[in-house]
Amino acid sequence: MKNPQTNKTIQNASRQAFIEKVLLTLFIAVLTIRIFSIESPNTLSVNQLQTFTSLSLSLSLSFSLLLVCLFWLVSRIRQDTFQYRLTYIETGLVLFAIALCISAFAASNKRAALTDLATMLTPIIAAIVLVQILNTPKKMKTLLYAISILGTLTALYSLLQYFWANQLVIDKYHQDPNSILNQLGITKDSLNQMLFEHSLYSRDVRAFFTTGNSAGSFAILTISSALALLIQNIKQTPRKSKKLQIAISSAMLICCIAALAVTRSKGAILAFTLAAIMTALYFTCSAWLKRNWKILTIIAILAALAVSAAAFSYVKKHNTLPGGNSMLVRYQYWSSALQMSLDHPITGVGGGNFSYYYPLYKNPAAIETVADPHNFILAMLAEYGIFGLTAFLVTLLAPLFAVIIKSKSKNHTSAILIIAATAFCLQNCIDFAIFEPAILTTFWTILAIAIASCYNSENKKPLSLKLTTPLKTSIVAVFLLLTFGYAFFILAPVKKVSNYIQLAQNSPPNIAQNLIEKAADADPLSPEPPALNAAYLINRFYYENGDPDLLEMAENSLLTAIKRNPADFENFEKLSATYQLLAANEPENKNTHLQNALHSAQNAADRYPGSARLQIQLAKIAEQQNLTHTAVEAYKKAVEIEDAYRKQFQIMYPNTKIFSRLGEDTYQNAKNKITSLLNQKNK
Repeated sequence: MKNPQTNKTIQNASRQAFIEKVLLTLFIAVLTIRIFSIESPNTLSVNQLQTFTSLSLSLSLSFSLLLVCLFWLVSRIRQDTFQYRLTYIETGLVLFAIALCISAFAASNKRAALTDLATMLTPIIAAIVLVQILNTPKKMKTLLYAISILGTLTALYSLLQYFWANQLVIDKYHQDPNSILNQLGITKDSLNQMLFEHSLYSRDVRAFFTTGNSAGSFAILTISSALALLIQNIKQTPRKSKKLQIAISSAMLICCIAALAVTRSKGAILAFTLAAIMTALYFTCSAWLKRNWKILTIIAILAALAVSAAAFSYVKKHNTLPGGNSMLVRYQYWSSALQMSLDHPITGVGGGNFSYYYPLYKNPAAIETVADPHNFILAMLAEYGIFGLTAFLVTLLAPLFAVIIKSKSKNHTSAILIIAATAFCLQNCIDFAIFEPAILTTFWTILAIAIASCYNSENKKPLSLKLTTPLKTSIVAVFLLLTFGYAFFILAPVKKVSNYIQLAQNSPPNIAQNLIEKAADADPLSPEPPALNAAYLINRFYYENGDPDLLEMAENSLLTAIKRNPADFENFEKLSATYQLLAANEPENKNTHLQNALHSAQNAADRYPGSARLQIQLAKIAEQQNLTHTAVEAYKKAVEIEDAYRKQFQIMYPNTKIFSRLGEDTYQNAKNKITSLLNQKNK
């Protein structure tokens, strides 16, 4: 007769195994939704509803990951002995969380910083829990299959884009270019149209991600998953289903490689080539590599220093990096990001805030204004400071070191996944795919499988901790507090805003106005709803009765938006335009409004000193107030910026007509104004 205690232990283990299978299924479901949704949580779209909907979806998916982790913790901690697999991520995660909180506190746009905190931390927390759940080869294989299938479906969509969908968009653009340009808010015969057409005709294959480079990054991760799965099927699958599973995993591997090929991402393909070489070295001389890892690490560091020194020497001589236009613009991004980080070395500018500060540091000649420096190390240094970057690197490198160096067995799955993760990180030194939530989640999932595989192959026993009831209660209480804090302070305000904006889309003007105002009040941290409210009020001013009260309401909304994000130049620019409208419609207060307009225009120009457009606006307002010196200086700066831009444009596109950022008439008028105003001053 079996011991009742033994029966209870077996029942508890069986129940726990079932719960973890359910949680693994839920995790795969969240990952699937995330991959098939284009998430850009801190990127503004022309369609405001799309912006808030995307943000709400992204935070909801991150919250779902957090709930999976909470359910696992509650189910596991109820047992008499709390068993835990040490992942070596824990220390770095705590430090990284502290760094993110500090940078969020210092951020100009705190809503963007909190969103970034959520999207960055939840995949890492989920990875720790996945290591606990993936305690059998079957579970691990299930997750490898899931990632490989998602990679295959993404590959099929990429192939569809490459062979059909991109051409369809080009044909549609040829039939009615104005319709598409209007939808995107692009002015005809402008630089933005040229850049749009350049992107369109490049036939960028991006699948469900923001760029082809991101799709290439994702392909590297899914290729490693499919390859690890194929090797497992060759070595471990029962003979009965072996041929079928080998055929399936081989087909998925081929599809994922094809997806990488059609993205034509130079960085991703180069990283994949490096990963292939590293994989070949692993299979041919892994024992030698492991014995000599210290000397190899030193050689790698010295090589990196040598390459850096050569690059620095080239930069000093040519004021750019070798590699054509793509490296020229990256050099400009990196220089600006480095200067930004030097000005904010401890806290950084805050997660998700790079795009608000970049105009302050942007090279005036640079053609594009970007939201990311295309280098994850510089991005983290600029946004989180040196402490945040160091904490992230500890979070990333500690488990890799444990898997590579401390592992006693030859584990093909871990090796392949770690090599892919390394190649992925190297590629993201010139790209930004790691910050896309779907790709970041997949990346940490790959690392979780690598760590869990080591545990499974070496039969490592987890830590067995005897926790007292008060300690268990405290642990669950802390996690519950974090979860509900996330729900009420990060997710709920964003969902309320999204719901109000969605209702406003199809409502009459007065009701829509009320709903947008409620959206602005629903989230006291976000600057976007009050800015949207101001735009709606100004639109009503133009199309209704021209009531100046609407402009004063717009002024108050823009001041609220500025208070919530003082680093953003755009709301100062809009506020300046609003004061100019007030000056034209309230003659009795014209001088006061023009002074406010000038002050706001100066604030906008101070935050974006490389914008010729803002300098022109500043000059025109100064002219209205007879401030000749201010006007002349602003016109001069505008011309200097435009000339620098034109010089770079000719370097990048030598056989292409120059598209003026100002517009040719405005540019020539600025030159004439300098002469005429100086002549007036000298009379």
